[in-house]
Amino acid sequence: MLNKLNLMLFCFFLFACINVDAGSIEKTGSAQHCLRVNKEKEKLDKWMIPALHGDLSLGCPSQSPDSALFNLEIISRSIGDCGDEALGILIAFYSIFAHHPNYMMCGLIEKEDILIARFSVDGKICSDQNVNNITSCFLNINKIMVDLKTRGEKQAAFELAKKIANSNDVTGLSQMTLGIMYGFGEGTQKNLSSAIQWLKISLEKIVDNNNRKNVLLSLAVFHEEIKDYSNARLYAQQCALMGDLYCKKGLVRLTELCEKINAHQR
Repeated sequence: MLNKLNLMLFCFFLFACINVDAGSIEKTGSAQHCLRVNKEKEKLDKWMIPALHGDLSLGCPSQSPDSALFNLEIISRSIGDCGDEALGILIAFYSIFAHHPNYMMCGLIEKEDILIARFSVDGKICSDQNVNNITSCFLNINKIMVDLKTRGEKQAAFELAKKIANSNDVTGLSQMTLGIMYGFGEGTQKNLSSAIQWLKISLEKIVDNNNRKNVLLSLAVFHEEIKDYSNARLYAQQCALMGDLYCKKGLVRLTELCEKINAHQR
């Protein structure tokens, strides 16, 4: 997965490739069934072409029902060549205009982030990067995931976090986010087993102290929720040694609880 600048350039090229006349689309292989895509793109071109060539803003492109963007979004969710073609047009469009100075206030960056979450290939994110660029690549794509979550796009954030984590994210950030989202059921069904699994993986990679404390605290909370008090106390202890106040308080409570359980078992 490329950073946003490279993705924009890729999508600009993609948009240029898609920008063919109506007759050629009707005559090319399976694309002959995608007449509606071509119709919506022609509608979009009427706004896009003057917007690209003009110095002044034309105002935000319409995203209302029955607008070209709205209809292309619906088509992009279908399976097959038409869905892929609509998705390519949308990614290219948002990548170009989301960062255009005349249209940065139109909410297109948010739309672009959601499409990137859908467009990214599970297990392949940053796979084209060399050793020197791999960390920066994952940091860039993780930022998109965090932005999605911050804006409340939790399902898209979860989908992207899972794809990054499955791509062996060297930063551990996606694994941490994925684990927490599983643990609280954000953007997905709650699954404490998966939460603990991903948090343990993130703990092996994360070096930032604040994030490590966050992971350790989450592991303590989720282990306590499944009544594994021994491991909950272990993670709370590690977190407390790093100076976290919540972990210190939790450690006292978990220690007392473990002592009661041990006394009862004796």
